[in-house]
Amino acid sequence: MPRTQRSPPQPKQKSISPKHYASDPVINRELDIEDQDCLNNITRRLKRKLLESPGHLDSSLEERLDKLQSHQDKKFDILTDAISTLIEQNNQIKKSMEFMSAQYDTLLTKVNTLEQDNLNYKSQVQVLEKKLDSLERDSRSTSIEIRNIPIAENENKQALTSTVKNICSIIGSTPVLQDLELRHTYRSRSNAIVAEFTTTARKDSVISNFRAYNKNKREKKEDQFNTLSLGLPGTARPVYISDFLTSKNRHIFYLAREQVKSKKLVAAWTSYGKVFVKKLEGEPARRLNSERDLETLV
Repeated sequence: MPRTQRSPPQPKQKSISPKHYASDPVINRELDIEDQDCLNNITRRLKRKLLESPGHLDSSLEERLDKLQSHQDKKFDILTDAISTLIEQNNQIKKSMEFMSAQYDTLLTKVNTLEQDNLNYKSQVQVLEKKLDSLERDSRSTSIEIRNIPIAENENKQALTSTVKNICSIIGSTPVLQDLELRHTYRSRSNAIVAEFTTTARKDSVISNFRAYNKNKREKKEDQFNTLSLGLPGTARPVYISDFLTSKNRHIFYLAREQVKSKKLVAAWTSYGKVFVKKLEGEPARRLNSERDLETLV
């Protein structure tokens, strides 16, 4: 029995989604549930709305902005005034500093000038002191000083002359001293007897004879020249005869004798109104012209 021929089956038409038109078949397919969830998680981009124009701002906001602007303007004015004041003060300080600097420079110049003048004056004073000391020493070149003789009652120039002549006789000064050889005798401020001779030779002979007399007494271990040697009453007091020194050399000689007492110097003596010292035995004598020389030596 012949088979009955069947017509071929009609292809099924796919339903077209109204969401897609003329797209790729893969895109047009129905989204799965997972794909749909992914699309739902995508955030939609929203465009920022433009600010409205100032003409449409709220009136209260405009008032606040005006107040803020006014407040800022006041602060700015205050800061401007403060800065202007600071600038003015800075300028005044600058002017003051410049004035002070100029004054300082002027004072510094004056101080330097005064210091230089002071040095010049000191130098001139030292020169004048040397000249004065030289003149004073020359004026005393013929004079001796006799110390430690007490003042007698009703003492006068004749009594002092007799005392000097008596001393010269005891120490063996030859020839015998004559009145004409004594130009002047008097008491100094320190109560020492000052005898001024007519010649330096006579003065030097009296001093040398006095030293020789005392040296001889020391060798014999006898008392050196004192007040008892002159027949004066009272306890024995040592008598000293030396050059009539100037005030400057007198002070230097005193300091030198103090160094001899402290055994820092071996000897100190005067000759022709000058002070000499010896630090050690065997060394040459050194002349002292000032206290500084003594300080350097000691």
